[in-house]
Amino acid sequence: LCDLPLVEEYRFKEQGKEIFKTVSYFIAEVEGEPVLQKEEIADGMWLAIDEAMGKVSFPEGKSVLMKTRQILDRLHD
Repeated sequence: LCDLPLVEEYRFKEQGKEIFKTVSYFIAEVEGEPVLQKEEIADGMWLAIDEAMGKVSFPEGKSVLMKTRQILDRLHD
């Protein structure tokens, strides 16, 4: 649905070492029952954007959801 991924970048410390992480999100439509890859994803759930906004606590995650909503709104206008 979108050629470029939405990108989230953040830093955190693990065992005294600063870690810089970049996460890329790809917007897609899914048919059928989605399956999470257990080797890659510890936990996950499929939610509507409004419901996800209530569960996400970090500003970076909320920003990704808001951008996703904007892209989907443009596609469905």
